[in-house]
Amino acid sequence: MIPGKTKPTSANASLKPTKARAPTENAKKIEEALQERFHDPGAIDGVIDERTRDALREFQRLNHLPVTGVVDEQTAAKLEGVEPERNK
Repeated sequence: MIPGKTKPTSANASLKPTKARAPTENAKKIEEALQERFHDPGAIDGVIDERTRDALREFQRLNHLPVTGVVDEQTAAKLEGVEPERNK
């Protein structure tokens, strides 16, 4: 956690970058985090499918992140509500 930043909520704490296609607990947390932020990932089933990727791309676009539809470190941090440290 970055000093001075709030702790992520328990519902989406510890999101990790992922490209998973099989159901995983991390993918389910990502879907829940998107849904909490009013992006429709489809079924909350732990599968990163096309609908989840569409929701990720919209979230990334609205948050000025690279639009990939993949949860990278920047996207995971933004979904958790924690800004990543920038290299100086």
